[in-house]
Parts: sequence; C-alpha cells; structure tokens
Amino acid sequence: MSEIHVTLEQIAAAEALLGVEFSLAERELMRDNLAPQIEQALRRRAVSLPAELGPATKFDPRLPGFTMPTPEPWPCSPVVAELPDSEADIAFATLPQLA
Repeated sequence: MSEIHVTLEQIAAAEALLGVEFSLAERELMRDNLAPQIEQALRRRAVSLPAELGPATKFDPRLPGFTMPTPEPWPCSPVVAELPDSEADIAFATLPQLA
C-alpha cells in the first residue's frame, strides 16, 4: 500500500503553480494515480549513478554477450542485362535491364 497520500487540495495547488486547471472530477481521477508515479520517481532518484557514466544516447535491448547471427548473402543474378539501344526504349525497360 502506498504511504504517499495526495489530496485534492495539493492537486489544486499544483495547478496554480503550473498554470493549468482541472475539474473536480479530473482531480479525483488523477488522485489515485499520482501516488504510484511519485513513488516511482523517488525510486528512480534513489539509484546512485557514477558521475563518469555518460547519458543513455543509444538504446540497445540485446543482452550482454549476444551476437547477431550473420545474415546469408542475397541471391544475385549472374546475368548482366544489356542497355536498350535507344533512349526511348529505356523508358520501357524492365528493372533488370535498368539495374
């Protein structure tokens, strides 16, 4: 159970600081959700990180030691198509001819 209790008056005071307004119904809806968010923020702030640790600029979900499997090469046609004779024929050439 949460030890943090957020009151409707506290929410109204925060509204004044932030320059927003909520109805009484909206305040009642958010009251139960605010305590878990505050607790999560407090837990996050309690984690001690060394000063030399850089910012997380790259997301890499792979586990340590995981290496990506080497992909097999794409099949490639050994046939080399010739360029059409006229420029007008290029407009109607097939993709292999244009490649």
